[in-house]
Amino acid sequence: MPKINIVMPICLQNDFIGPKGLASDRDIQHLILHGGKRAAARILGEASGPTPIDDVMEAIHNDDNTYVIYIEDQHPDDPNDPVIKVHFNIFGRHCVVGTEGVKAVGRLAMFKQLRRSQVINTDALNLVTHPPIVEAITAIIKENEIEDPKDVKFMVLGGLTDVLVADCARGLNHICGLPNPYREGGDRWDFFTQVIVPERYCFSNNATHHQAALQGMEKVAITIARNDAEIFDGLGIDA
Repeated sequence: MPKINIVMPICLQNDFIGPKGLASDRDIQHLILHGGKRAAARILGEASGPTPIDDVMEAIHNDDNTYVIYIEDQHPDDPNDPVIKVHFNIFGRHCVVGTEGVKAVGRLAMFKQLRRSQVINTDALNLVTHPPIVEAITAIIKENEIEDPKDVKFMVLGGLTDVLVADCARGLNHICGLPNPYREGGDRWDFFTQVIVPERYCFSNNATHHQAALQGMEKVAITIARNDAEIFDGLGIDA
């Protein structure tokens, strides 16, 4: 079993997969990147019922050997910024600072305050090589004196399955080219790690692309967890 787990929830925010109890896809049709009503119900539950993502993340946070790096998207409300203007022209207006859309779903806002948790706000697409994320991962590895790749396991969840989740999971599955944290200024890492992607807690704005991405990841030895029991078993968590 791994000595530590690093769990990376990506874009679990209202403008991507909220709110809980979403009544209709018509209510979020202006959100190009949203996962839709069916995915929202799968991850957040129905309006009056339990919230599955809260339950699984609470169990994860209760494990003393698990670290969580929340990766969130946010944009300033600046229509005069040419970069923001181009981004919104392509992906639609989303996750604007100060709006409900930028907020984390469920009880994640509370979980983000817990020990062994941190939040990285970024709109980067190449997450595994994004400096703040590289620094966060290597700091955790150094803190726990991890020298063998078998001693760390990653879990990547959230969205979009076919974009950020798949890219991040593949990059972590074969860590190649990143600096070796034990030899600063020295050689580069080139090894394979264990990565889990939980099917239930991932989403895309295209259901076909979501399924194709899961199948593609499975073909390159990324473990697709089909239910909560497989998540906890894979991470070695008692829940």
